[in-house]
Amino acid sequence: VYWTVQASIDRQMGARIDAEIEILKGELRSEGSAELTREIETRINYFGALEYFLADADGNRLAGNLSNLPTTDGWSDIAIADQPQGKDPKYFRVKTVHLDNGYRLVVGDDLASKEDIRRAFLGALGWALLAFLVLTLTAGALLSSAFLSRVDAIGRTAEAIINGDLGSRVSLRGTNDNFDRLAATLNRMLDQIQLLMESLSQVSNDIAHALRTPLGRLRQKLEVARVASGANSKCKKTIDAALDE
Repeated sequence: VYWTVQASIDRQMGARIDAEIEILKGELRSEGSAELTREIETRINYFGALEYFLADADGNRLAGNLSNLPTTDGWSDIAIADQPQGKDPKYFRVKTVHLDNGYRLVVGDDLASKEDIRRAFLGALGWALLAFLVLTLTAGALLSSAFLSRVDAIGRTAEAIINGDLGSRVSLRGTNDNFDRLAATLNRMLDQIQLLMESLSQVSNDIAHALRTPLGRLRQKLEVARVASGANSKCKKTIDAALDE
């Protein structure tokens, strides 16, 4: 955008200078050099929008308010240093052309307006960039905080399950985003794990219940055999070992 604006200003400035030169060339052809000189002085005194320098074939000034004649023909940028004390030099975009009678005509425009626009544009761009950075960092911090809070929720649920609370589940926010879908998947996995653990516990209880009766009978028989063994210490020792098992 900056370069587009600068190029547009340059085109407008060049078109204005070219149009002014064509008008003055027509003035020379129709009215002569004396009228051209008066026309330039009139434009300087009453309009003041552009800068002029008219010189004869020997380079002598005939009219104009520019302090010096550019050394090259065509387009150039020149600086006028003869400013009041403490003032910076003024810069002009000028075009130098040769007229039909050997005169040299210079028409220029002050580059201060272009510089003002450049400073204003860069200043606005700087503020826009600062605002963009602030908004970006703020949005990044908020997104990071929201992301970490969801991760922490999953971490807390995992810690609770590690500590034995198989009923803990990751909370859902109802937003159906990636985290919600991940949380729903984890919850289904935990439901399945809990169901498997409950099934395993039930099977273990069933096995223990099924073994209780035959083991009780076996113990009773061993105790009867121990009483019946009498003084047979070897047999009694073997029965005691079986009872311990």
